[in-house]
Amino acid sequence: NLLYRTTLEAEKTLNLNLFIDHFSFIKDLSVYSRSFRCQKCDKIWTNSGHFHRHVRTCEAGIKEHYGNGTFSVKPTIYDELSDVGIDIPEDLRNFPYRATFDIECLLKSTDQSTEKIDYCSEHVLVSVSVCSNVDGFLEPKCFVLGKEGDQKKLVKDMLDYLLQISETSAMLLRERYADFLDTIEKSPLQDKFESYIGQLPVLSFNGARYDLKVLKTTLIPVLIELDSVKFAIKKGTGYMVIATEQLKFLDATYYIAPGFNYDSFLKAYGVKQKKSYFPYEHLDSLEKLDSREFPAYKDFHSSLKNCNTLEPLGQKDLTESEVRLLGYTDTKDKLFTAEDAKVIGQSRYRDLKNRFEENKWNIRDYLIYYNNLDVKPFIDALENMTKYYTERGVDVFKDAVSAPGIAERIAFQTLEKDETFFLFNKKNKDLVKLFRDNLVGGPALIFDRHQEAGKTKIRHDPDGPDCVKILGFDANALYLGCMAEECPCAMYVRRRAENGFVKEYPTPQSYAATDWLAHIEVKDNVYIQHARNGPEFKIGVKKIPVRWVLSDDEHRLPISRVLFPWMQVLLSGFLP
Repeated sequence: NLLYRTTLEAEKTLNLNLFIDHFSFIKDLSVYSRSFRCQKCDKIWTNSGHFHRHVRTCEAGIKEHYGNGTFSVKPTIYDELSDVGIDIPEDLRNFPYRATFDIECLLKSTDQSTEKIDYCSEHVLVSVSVCSNVDGFLEPKCFVLGKEGDQKKLVKDMLDYLLQISETSAMLLRERYADFLDTIEKSPLQDKFESYIGQLPVLSFNGARYDLKVLKTTLIPVLIELDSVKFAIKKGTGYMVIATEQLKFLDATYYIAPGFNYDSFLKAYGVKQKKSYFPYEHLDSLEKLDSREFPAYKDFHSSLKNCNTLEPLGQKDLTESEVRLLGYTDTKDKLFTAEDAKVIGQSRYRDLKNRFEENKWNIRDYLIYYNNLDVKPFIDALENMTKYYTERGVDVFKDAVSAPGIAERIAFQTLEKDETFFLFNKKNKDLVKLFRDNLVGGPALIFDRHQEAGKTKIRHDPDGPDCVKILGFDANALYLGCMAEECPCAMYVRRRAENGFVKEYPTPQSYAATDWLAHIEVKDNVYIQHARNGPEFKIGVKKIPVRWVLSDDEHRLPISRVLFPWMQVLLSGFLP
């Protein structure tokens, strides 16, 4: 393993081998190693000379992309179909199906440790539950590990089941769009539409940081065997998206505000069902799955949370029946105590034990019951979530992979026709650096983890006065305040001293041409979209940019009249 690479540039470098506490000189690196990895792009080389030549020019770590013209939100498949004259009704412009999954692990003790970290247990995949809103797959199905080391079969069974759901959803969507399929098959968008209806969103809650991390060693190889992996998007060490031809793994936590747990998510979207409780640290071997003895109360203790998971942390975690059990009322303000938590914990334990014994379960059955509760209510909450965004014109799990993507689409729906945002192209990339270098912000305070009125000193001066009151503010609200202010838009013009302050436009299009188009807009009472007020409309396989016309009611006219700079070409019917 590479321990250290110098950051200094030099024609020659000294390569050393470290063995325990002894350095030795590497005379020929190509003999010493047959594998060389670029630290910027992770590409592997087998030839030392080719590797060093690549390192000198690799820009993967600092690659920058510059756009041209105005920024616009990527059109949906329905927008693109409209461009070729296929108008899908508004109530059908969404992907109605989705699946959910959740995993559970047994905690196997381990003595692995490093100088900085002590590992107490290893998370080993033991079960996966899957549910969907596709007819025929409405009830949750749980897959449980059959024997030690058989995780690959478990993952394969899960993926086989998800692929069945995806194929069924695609079949149902073909029935849904049956009136348009013949026309779509004759259009250049047939493959893109088939890809759209054939890829099923599969969601987890916090899966990017946990579920997919546990699964990735077996999931990726099995995905490659069963279905081709199209792309993956990583954020830090987690996976935001893993997309194949038929499945698209997403994490619901990227679509909501940070800090919300699963129960809060369900409550926010009108689902009353809550998670159950499981003795995670008690399940440390497969043999315990066959036990018919319900775990003891103490087995529900979590070392990670340093509490018993059956015991609520506050009054907000109580159900209506638990509030009544404690004798709380809406008008009675009572401090929630540790004794109250114990009472509720014992009550929850009795309910679970009774359910376990009445159903004559073993731990395997209880695991299935618990795991399924993580996917069935999840589907119901996602149904309400997608309905909320569909009403606002966003096909949430197809149009975006996170909350900022949703916000972008909704924000750009509110823009007027003449409100455009020009991008800095490569010619003006120095402006990007200028703006970035002059950005200022961030709190000018030093935050401490603990502040207490009457004890914390002002400015932490031991001889200073006590802090009388502590106020907390959510700085996230400042984003909304800034967005509500007037923002610069339309095309920018540069004037530089070295060029005699002559106007410099970011795009090469003739101003006389766009002035002429503006004249046509006023004269014919139409809206003409071109490179200076939005993305150019492009036709044909070669994507030739043209101008298309909108009528007064903002519906696109059939593309029988195409406007080029300085001329009009009259065409009969639709363009091929």
